[in-house]
Amino acid sequence: MTRLKHFYDPDDMSICVPAHIKLSELKSSIEADQLYFPLAWDDDASLLEMLKLSPISSYSMIYGSWADNILGMNISYKGQDISIGGRVVKNVTGFDFTRAIAYGGWSVLEPKDLVLRLRPLNKVQSVKINGELEDLLSFCSALARSPWALAIDVLDLNYSQKEVYVSFHGEQVELEVLLQEMARRAKENDLFIAPLDYKFPFKMEDELTVIHCKISDSMQWCELMQKGLGGTGVLHYGNASIIWKSEQALAPEMIDQWNKELAIDGGFIKSKNYSPVINENNEVSHHKYLEQLGLTP
Repeated sequence: MTRLKHFYDPDDMSICVPAHIKLSELKSSIEADQLYFPLAWDDDASLLEMLKLSPISSYSMIYGSWADNILGMNISYKGQDISIGGRVVKNVTGFDFTRAIAYGGWSVLEPKDLVLRLRPLNKVQSVKINGELEDLLSFCSALARSPWALAIDVLDLNYSQKEVYVSFHGEQVELEVLLQEMARRAKENDLFIAPLDYKFPFKMEDELTVIHCKISDSMQWCELMQKGLGGTGVLHYGNASIIWKSEQALAPEMIDQWNKELAIDGGFIKSKNYSPVINENNEVSHHKYLEQLGLTP
């Protein structure tokens, strides 16, 4: 099978790079063309490290998950190199399978190269909103369901700091109207709003735990994490995903226990250095899918 070659096409806004490339290196290759890859957030970490931690990040509010922004990849499977997906979504073998890998299939199939969908580097404005958690949650819920939702790039809630970070883009007139609307909603909920130069507050070198759950259960999980580990967490509100930073790692047996509870509703919990035991059925299903595509070694 033909291996996907490294390329950069600024007109098509796509690029194929090694999975282990650092975000800072990717940025240096594409920023001159006013492009960026919004799902990655730590300049000093590799794309694969961030993908393995979580398929969701701050900009998933507008751009979706990593799976929505990976067009293809070269993978290693049982010592063989296999290419799936391609440079565009249409007419490529295995595109849907890239989604399975982005959501955890890397535990069986190791990505070597990634074809990424890049985005225009928009002018983004950000604000910070402080208040009580219940009021902040109501604010997030109303904003996510408002006509302005499509202009919002980031909607993150910092649990321990009791802050919401909102980033948004658009024409200047639109930004001014949106700021006025958020100020009105903040005042109605006894919240305080201020300008902010937002950057995701964690690094891959931190002790991180990821929880995917129902949005209605998110504060319960944050409370459990704070009681058990201390630290603080950021809830990506639009995608019901929590990244928790603490001084110590969550015990593997606790991750396994909580993962069973979360799995009932399609969620999961994992840490940077420990994922729940790979389900053998997943490996079998991956192999069968590759067989159907004619891609098995």
